[in-house]
Amino acid sequence: MKTFKLILLALVTFIVSALWMTPAAFVAPHLEKLATGVTIKGSSGTIWNGSVTQLQVKQFNLGHVRWKVLPLQSLSQLSLVVELNIDGQELSAQGLAAYAYDRTISLDNVQFEADASLATHIQPMAKLGGKFQGMINHAEIQPQGFPVVTGILNWIQGSVLFPIRLEPGNYRADISSQDETISAQIESSDAPLALTGTTSLNNQWQYQADINAKTQASAPALLTNLLRSAAGGNPAADGSVQIKRKGSIKPLVLYR
Repeated sequence: MKTFKLILLALVTFIVSALWMTPAAFVAPHLEKLATGVTIKGSSGTIWNGSVTQLQVKQFNLGHVRWKVLPLQSLSQLSLVVELNIDGQELSAQGLAAYAYDRTISLDNVQFEADASLATHIQPMAKLGGKFQGMINHAEIQPQGFPVVTGILNWIQGSVLFPIRLEPGNYRADISSQDETISAQIESSDAPLALTGTTSLNNQWQYQADINAKTQASAPALLTNLLRSAAGGNPAADGSVQIKRKGSIKPLVLYR
C-alpha cells in the first residue's frame, strides 16, 4: 500500500511539474484554434509564468502581455487566477484576472490607461481625443450573460474631434452594479461641457439617463442647440438643460 501511494505521489508530481514547465509557445497555437479572433506572437516562458510580445483579440491589439499564475488564490477560489500585465500602444493595464470552471471571467483591482481613440473599435462614428484612466474594482461576465462591474472611469483631457469639435476637458464616471443593473454617476471639471447626473443600463438592455448639462462659452453653438433639442428646449436661468431619456439598445454579446 505504501509503495502504491509513493508511485501515485510520484505520478502526480510528474504531471504537475510537466504542466508547470510547459512552454507558452507550445500552447499558443492551440489557443488560437480554440479562441476565435485571437492572434498570438512571440510567446516565451511557461503557461504558468510567461509572456507574449503581441496579443490581438479581434480588433483590439493588446500588445505585450505578461502573466503569472497564483496557485494559492486559484485553489481558494476554484478558478485559474493570474496576475496580468498589459503594455500596449493603445492600452496598458495591471491587476488580477480569473477564469472559473463555469467559464466566468472576472477582473479585480485592475488599473488601466487607454488612448481615447480606442473607442473607434467599438463605434466608428465619433472620434475622441484624450486618455481613459481608471480602476476596475471588480468585474465579471458569463457566456451570454449581462456584465457586473464596479469601478471608476476618468476621461482625462477628453475631446471630441468628429462629428463636432469639443475642446479638452475632464470627465468622470463612478460605476456600480446592483440587481443586474449598471449605474454611473457622471460629473465634469474644467470642461467646456459641464455635466452632472446619472445613467443606468439593466439586463434587458434598457437605459435611463437623468443628466444636467451646460455648455461653456468655448463650446460650439451646434452642441448647445443639440443639448436643448435633446432636453426639449426650455433651458434654466443659468443656461443649463435637464436631459431625461429612457429606451433600449441592441443587446451586446460580450462573451460567448
